[in-house]
Amino acid sequence: VAPCLPPGRGLQAGAVTHVRCKLEDGASALEDLLGDELFDCVVCDANIHPLALIAIVCSELVGRLVNSNALLNLTVKLTNGKDVPKEVLEEKLKEGGYEMISYRWLFSNGRKERNLVCRRVRRVRSA
Repeated sequence: VAPCLPPGRGLQAGAVTHVRCKLEDGASALEDLLGDELFDCVVCDANIHPLALIAIVCSELVGRLVNSNALLNLTVKLTNGKDVPKEVLEEKLKEGGYEMISYRWLFSNGRKERNLVCRRVRRVRSA
């Protein structure tokens, strides 16, 4: 899910389906696409504040689309060059039913990016 065009290379035909929109605008299209299935893996490179990204990941919207034990690979953007403390991100993820596996600066990340990998450990029911 992304409003931009997907890369033209490096993707196996049929292995990836690109839905051209923002996540919050494409939830019904994704639910239609999935049918009774759920995502086992999510890769996200959203250009938003880290806490806003975590809020979306932990939202009911994403909760309807992501399987238990699903892996999420997120690119976290640093705002104003400042990192949100790992402990803050980890606590917000935990509150939303996710376990942080790693949070690091990868060689492929820009100076103002970090890579966060987490796993869904429980479904959070809404009231």
